[in-house]
Amino acid sequence: MIDLMKIRTYDFPTVQMVWEYVHSQAYHQTINKSFQKEFTKNGITILFQKEEMGEAVYFTFSPHKQMNGNRHNANSFSLAQAQKTIVKILADFGIEFSQFSTFQVTRLEVGVNYKTTLDSDIVLSSFLMLRTAFFETHEKYEHYKYANSTYRTNSRTKKRTPNLVMKHYLKDLQDYGNGKTNAEMGYCEPEVIRTEMKTERAGRVKDIGFEKLSDLYRDNALECCEKFLINKLDYVFVFNPQEIDKSNLITKTQLKHFYQMTTPYYWRNFLTDVPKNFGKKERELFKKKQNTALNRAKDNWNKLPKKYNTKEIIIEAIKTAIKTQNSAEFVSKSCGEIHPRETDGKNIGNSTNEGALQKFLNFYYSIDVVNSDTFYCVITGEDISMQRAGRPYLKRDGLKALKIRNPRRFLQIRDKFLPTDFLKQSEYKQLERIEKNIKNRYNNEKHKKISMIKRNYHEHQPQLFKFENQPNNQ
Repeated sequence: MIDLMKIRTYDFPTVQMVWEYVHSQAYHQTINKSFQKEFTKNGITILFQKEEMGEAVYFTFSPHKQMNGNRHNANSFSLAQAQKTIVKILADFGIEFSQFSTFQVTRLEVGVNYKTTLDSDIVLSSFLMLRTAFFETHEKYEHYKYANSTYRTNSRTKKRTPNLVMKHYLKDLQDYGNGKTNAEMGYCEPEVIRTEMKTERAGRVKDIGFEKLSDLYRDNALECCEKFLINKLDYVFVFNPQEIDKSNLITKTQLKHFYQMTTPYYWRNFLTDVPKNFGKKERELFKKKQNTALNRAKDNWNKLPKKYNTKEIIIEAIKTAIKTQNSAEFVSKSCGEIHPRETDGKNIGNSTNEGALQKFLNFYYSIDVVNSDTFYCVITGEDISMQRAGRPYLKRDGLKALKIRNPRRFLQIRDKFLPTDFLKQSEYKQLERIEKNIKNRYNNEKHKKISMIKRNYHEHQPQLFKFENQPNNQ
């Protein structure tokens, strides 16, 4: 159920303990920078990183693959198995279950292996779009399709990366470079399909219902995973011409829609590139017309008479697989008791939870901090994805969007950051003042942190690793 995951903690004793363990176990170092140190071994990646909140350690691994000795994730896998595997892996680093609440889940894949009554090739090719994003075929693997949903722009590199990725592929045909497929290796049966949704940001993991690692062990964790996956499948447009009952295409409109929509590139033509000479409002209007026409075409296709419903069959097969693989009978047969090793109880040294915090203001803007909160306002917590890349706090564009999207929340922010004597001013003046006060709050907090560092963290104080050009305390 849970595949690739990424977790993070700022708890300094834990960070130091993992640092010492990694150096004692001959992990291979893959990144060696002044603010990042990355190590990997047996499919587990450990990243140490200096961030605004302090020194952090990230764990990235696949519980499914780890259960199979880091060889494959082709067999059935329950949530209970994932939970036990996570406990076992972190126990090797001396991390106990009671510490799971200090870890935040910043990336998560929720997926399932299943079989349907339909041919697997039909199931693969029928996934056409996720919202307005087309499913693309992997450049190396014909049996692998994926679609990206919603993007964020890296403030440093200006690259756009997806927040959500849906993967849809034939699991039985996947190989790992040895020339043999999963089915040939006996890892799974033929005709096995895998559909999974990967969240690329901590904010999106909250959509599943998880925030802390301990949340994966709640009683409703399985329900949250299933609901998340099924809800995302609702946005998938399934296009399978073989399901249409041609004998019942009676009207000219039905015949027109069927033969038009089954011609090559018909669907691609809906999403042509916006002309470069268009302004912002023209681009928005162009996109709105495209989406309206596309949704109308999807509705027309779904109204055609069908012999069977491909999407309903797939969703029902996924629900059945989730229920079967997480049943008490399956779990009892496949899950053994795991006994995590005891920690040695040694003294860890510096026990502060803050770690070594940021040393320079411009460092915050000079690197792309993995899964940082810069996509959201660091003062109000509101989404600022509609704003231009820049400082990570709410500005006028974001305030305007918030006023339309959530008037009640806008009023709360206005009451907090707008002096009462500005209530009679124009909207422009009010937004300008709110933005200025949020900016001041942001800068004041950053300067307070720097002052605290100079006061409490001497350059010669023991740390896991130091910044280059760390400023001297005066």
